Amino acid sequence: MKRYLNYLLALTLLVSAAACGKKETPAPSEEPASAPDPAESAAPEASEKPEASATPEAQDGYTLFSADGFTFELPQDWFGQNAGSSTYFQNKTDSLLIGFSGSEETFSADTYDEKWVTEQLEEQNLLEEGTIEVSHGQPYDYTAYTFYDFESQVRVYHFRKGNEIKVLTIWNENGEISVYKDIVDHFLATLKIN
Repeated sequence: MKRYLNYLLALTLLVSAAACGKKETPAPSEEPASAPDPAESAAPEASEKPEASATPEAQDGYTLFSADGFTFELPQDWFGQNAGSSTYFQNKTDSLLIGFSGSEETFSADTYDEKWVTEQLEEQNLLEEGTIEVSHGQPYDYTAYTFYDFESQVRVYHFRKGNEIKVLTIWNENGEISVYKDIVDHFLATLKIN
């Protein structure tokens, strides 16, 4: 019995000593979340968009031709050439010619009988006036008239903006300019006046 009590006392002392000597282990503190690396977190910079080219681009099937302050889109079966102060376009397969000049030129008093031209315009109701939106968006007032000379039909557009005058002359040898209305309309629609 005494041995048992001694054993129990020794066990109690051992447990007490162990309890006193035991140090509380603090709970592991949560480490603050590390701040993201600015180099990693920074969104990739948007690549700079290349500046739009100041040079106009032709749509598929066309090439650009520029002269004397004008820029036209030419279908691939057309060619352009400069001739002195004038520029001409010609279809590779027929006789249609389209010409223009940046100077003020008229087919009236200087070369022809202006009265006769005026009469023809009035009789055929061929005189037009209005405003055309050229491709860079600036409006130009124009006067257009058509007359016949040596059995050829000629159409002249005078584009005006302030004191600036641009002249576009369209003609063909067989007088059937209406056949080419689509291509003429395309020239006018894509016209750029610098």
